[in-house]
Amino acid sequence: MNEVLRNLWTWVDPHDLDPTPDQLRHEIVLAAQNPYDAATIIDMLTRHGRISLSPGDGLRPAIRRLAEKTSPVLRTLQTDRSTYVVSRRYENARRNLGNV
Repeated sequence: MNEVLRNLWTWVDPHDLDPTPDQLRHEIVLAAQNPYDAATIIDMLTRHGRISLSPGDGLRPAIRRLAEKTSPVLRTLQTDRSTYVVSRRYENARRNLGNV
């Protein structure tokens, strides 16, 4: 039994440990202040893979909450601080958002 448990991690696909699209949606819904903001963020990530904010954008508070979590869902691009993409941990979930 110890031998099986010791080798268990070698049998697990790395993507099995990633958050699911439903978990990504859940994080977005928690951060958004209303269903419209959540739907807009999910749609932008599904269609474009990123969120570009303009000054005074109403999505900014929700986006900041997603980016400033202990385990961030979003991160800014180094070349453009007003553009957000999902963190590496959530990339697989983002790619599969439209499939669920």
